[in-house]
Amino acid sequence: VAFALLGCLALFGLIRALTMAPQIDANWRVDAQGRIQLTSSADPALRTHVGQTLKGVFGGDVTVTLSDAITLLRSPRWVIDDAERARQQVLHAQLAEALAQPQVKLYFDDGSEVTLSPVPRGLMRLPAMFWLMSLFGLGLYLVALVVLLGHTTGRNLVYAAMALCQSGNLLFIAAKAAFEFGLPTPFAQFDMPVRAALDLFTAAAMVNAACLHPRRLPGSGWIALLGWSVALTLVGSLAAGVLEHVWWWTQGAVIGLGAAGQSLAGKLDRLREREVEDALGQPADQR
Repeated sequence: VAFALLGCLALFGLIRALTMAPQIDANWRVDAQGRIQLTSSADPALRTHVGQTLKGVFGGDVTVTLSDAITLLRSPRWVIDDAERARQQVLHAQLAEALAQPQVKLYFDDGSEVTLSPVPRGLMRLPAMFWLMSLFGLGLYLVALVVLLGHTTGRNLVYAAMALCQSGNLLFIAAKAAFEFGLPTPFAQFDMPVRAALDLFTAAAMVNAACLHPRRLPGSGWIALLGWSVALTLVGSLAAGVLEHVWWWTQGAVIGLGAAGQSLAGKLDRLREREVEDALGQPADQR
């Protein structure tokens, strides 16, 4: 019960942080030229600019130049190039600082500008995708607790590790869905390293699970240790800031560990066939 309550409190904390975050009461899209275009707004000052392209934001001492739509297109986890990801994170940080000011100015491509006051998002402006992903994440977290606390075994520990990692991923996806225009600094800063770690740990747990289910493979301990060592080495390098080409290393390791898990499952099937052959005294395909 305590762990379930902790998960609910974490979700409530996320909701509170998102509802209190300042935002511009407007909707945006990426046009055919890859620019940020205003599509609608409930603010009368912005309604006359619907269809125009946003070129920059000024708030306090911060000026943000928006030459493309990188702040709208993807979460940092899915930006492949390290330099582009770093630029995106700087833009997110600048936007967050600008929107935290009492007033901001928006500059459009026709030379016009609009001064307005950012307002807290509020609970009712959180999109349906946020609620869907966050509830899925909480549900997966609770299922992992039930499985783990109901019967603590090695297999259940591995399942709980995968479920908890993907629960965390769903919460990051939910947070990104709540922000159409920019991300608050903590989310932009930790999206890539945390989500990469969650994916790597999930892949390592898959290898571990293939070693244990439905039965333990010979040498399973060493195989599982190798999988976890790969994941932990990459996560450690990422946390230390010494890993370059982060996206490629992460995706390559996840694909490699996933392929290893599939190979182990195939090996188990062949091992079971040989055991049946030995028990019956003839090959399985000749019976």
